This record gives sequence, structure tokens and C-alpha cells, in this order.
Amino acid sequence: MSPLAYYALWLVLGLVAVAAVSAAFTRLMRRREQALVLAEALARHSVWVAAQRSRLELAPRRDEADAALQQAQEVQARWFPHLAPALATVMQVDQRIEGFLMHQRRLRFHDPEAWLESDHDQQFMSLWREYLEAIEGVTARLERATGEVPGFVRHGPV
Repeated sequence: MSPLAYYALWLVLGLVAVAAVSAAFTRLMRRREQALVLAEALARHSVWVAAQRSRLELAPRRDEADAALQQAQEVQARWFPHLAPALATVMQVDQRIEGFLMHQRRLRFHDPEAWLESDHDQQFMSLWREYLEAIEGVTARLERATGEVPGFVRHGPV
């Protein structure tokens, strides 16, 4: 093998190695970026859930909360398929919260006295704690998957 071919072979191997490292680094950065998108979508949804305790009019509407949850599902499906069970838990708790809120709304309009006696705040807080536990489960797994804290901030009552 001539010295020129020898050096050309090493140059090509070096370029291939640099390309492989660059591709891996780019994928890692994109994955971390998507982890932040997922955490931010869950935080937006959490703002809506927390606002339901006091029924704040300035709170995001349900369709905005649903859009945030949909975005979280899309990111999870594409970038973090192993988080499917954890996100499914969040979805189940969200459905129970929605059912609870609908029941409370009906009770409030049809039988206000029964609504006042239903201890709705304590029931909501129980669901809120369960929701936070589910959210924190997702973010903990996200942290393990990406190696960094996704920046989820608790919103609302503790």
C-alpha cells in the first residue's frame, strides 16, 4: 500500500468517525430538546388542572389543556416510547379529574346544598396529589432517559 493510500484511508476513517460522533451528539441534543417540550406540555396541562380547584376564569381553557396533553403524547410516542405506561397513568388520572369536575358541575347546578356538603375541595386535592405523583413519575423517567432534569415546575396547590 502506498503512503498516499495509507493516509487517505486514515483520513476517510477519521471523517467517518467524526460524522458518527456528530450524528450521535445531534441526536442526543434533539432528544433533550424534545424532553423539554414534553415537560413543558405537561406543565401547561398542570396549570389547567390546578386552576380547576378555584375555577379561575383566567386559567387556560380545556381545549388548550387537551392540546398540551396531545402534544405530550405525540412527543412521547416519537421520542420516548418507553414512557407510554407512565403517560397513560397521567391520562387516566386526567380522565378521573374531568369526570369529577363534570359531576361537581352537575351537582352544583342541580343541588347546590348537596354540592356544598360533598367536600369537593378535599376530593379534588386527593385527585391533584395523585395527578402530581403521575406527572412526577413521567418527569423522573424522562430525567433518567436524558440525563438532565426536564425543568418541570409544580403549578397550583400542594
